[in-house]
Amino acid sequence: MSLVTWTYCFLTMCSVLATNTSCPTWHYYHNATGQCECGKWLTCSSDSNQVDIRNDCCATPLGEDGDYYVGFCPLAHTVNSSNRLYSEMPSNASQLDEVMCGPYNRRGLLCGECKEGYGPAVYSFDQKCAKCSSLWSGYAICLYLFFQFVPTTFILICFVVSRLNITSGPLLGYVLFCQATAAIRTYHYYFLYGYIYNHVALSLRLLLDFIVAVSEFWSLNFFKVIIPPFCISEKLTAIHVHVLNLIPAIYPLVLVIISCVLMELHARKYRIVEILWKPFKIILSKTNITGVTSDAVFRAFASFIFLSNISVMFASYQMVNFVTVYNSVGLIQSEVLYIDPTVEWTDSIPYALTAGVPISVKVSECQETTGHHSIC
Repeated sequence: MSLVTWTYCFLTMCSVLATNTSCPTWHYYHNATGQCECGKWLTCSSDSNQVDIRNDCCATPLGEDGDYYVGFCPLAHTVNSSNRLYSEMPSNASQLDEVMCGPYNRRGLLCGECKEGYGPAVYSFDQKCAKCSSLWSGYAICLYLFFQFVPTTFILICFVVSRLNITSGPLLGYVLFCQATAAIRTYHYYFLYGYIYNHVALSLRLLLDFIVAVSEFWSLNFFKVIIPPFCISEKLTAIHVHVLNLIPAIYPLVLVIISCVLMELHARKYRIVEILWKPFKIILSKTNITGVTSDAVFRAFASFIFLSNISVMFASYQMVNFVTVYNSVGLIQSEVLYIDPTVEWTDSIPYALTAGVPISVKVSECQETTGHHSIC
C-alpha cells in the first residue's frame, strides 16, 4: 500500500477498534461513539437481524476470525424483495465465498479469481467464469477471433456497398440511443438488466434480449446475446479477456490500410487484385449498385469507426478504473482494478499503457478518415 494509505489506516485505527465478541455479526465496535456500528457498505435493520450489502459490492472472508474484505465489484448479485439495491448477507463470514462468489464460479478477493477448472468467460453479461475444456482450448481463441473479425468485415462491406452514412442525419440519433442503451446495460447490469431480467415473464425476457441484441449490434458486439459464454483458457485472468475487447479499436485501422493498398493496386491494374475484385463487381452489377467511389468507402469507414467508439472507450476506461478494498471496520486495505481485483494499482502500469493505445488509434483513424485523399 502507498504511504497515504498507511497514514490513513494509522489515523483511523486510533478511533476504531473492531471486536467480534461484543458486537453482532457484520458489526464492529466504534470507540468514539461507544456503540456497535454496521460494517462498511452494509445496512443493518434496527428491528430485525437482517443485514444487507450494496448490490454493486462484494464481500469475501479474511482469515478465520470473522473479518472480511469489502469493495465494489462488477458482479450482479441476486436482490431481495424489499430493496433491489441491496442483497442479504449470510449468517456468518465463512459463508461469504459461497454466497457472493459461488453463483459466478469465482473465489478470492472480491471474487476476482475463477474456481479450479474455470476461466473468465467471453460473451458474459454478468462476469461469470465458464468451465474450461482441455479438448478444445486451443481452438477457443480462434473461434472468438472469428466471431470478432468475420462479421465486422461483412458489416463494413455492406456499409461500402450501400453507401450508408450514420455520422449525420436521423440515423445518427438512433445509433447514439442504441449505443447509450448498450453502455448503460453493460455498466449497470446489476441495477437494470439483471433485476428486470430476473423478475419478468419469458415473453418479456425474449423482447428484452431482442432490444439488447439490437443495441449491441450498433456497438459492433454481434453475438453477446446469441452465443452462450465460453472459456478461452483457464490460464487467463479477467483483465486478459478484457484486453480482447480492444480488438475493435485496432481492426478498423487495419482495414483502412488494407483498403487503401488494394485501391491503389487496382488503380494500377494489378492482375491479382482485378481478379479478386471481379466477383464483387459482378454482384454490384447484378444488384444495380454502381459508382462505389473512394468517397463512399471513406464515409463507410467513418461510420464504422464511429460504431466502435463506445465499446473501445468503455473497455479502455475499465482498464484504469480502480476501487478501494476495505476491511470490516472500514480501514483501507488496498486499491485494485475494478474489472480484475487480482491486479493491484502498483501492478497496473502495463494495462494503463495498453488502455492508451486505443485512444491513440482512434485519433489516427479520425485523422486518416478526414484526410483520406492524402493517404490513398
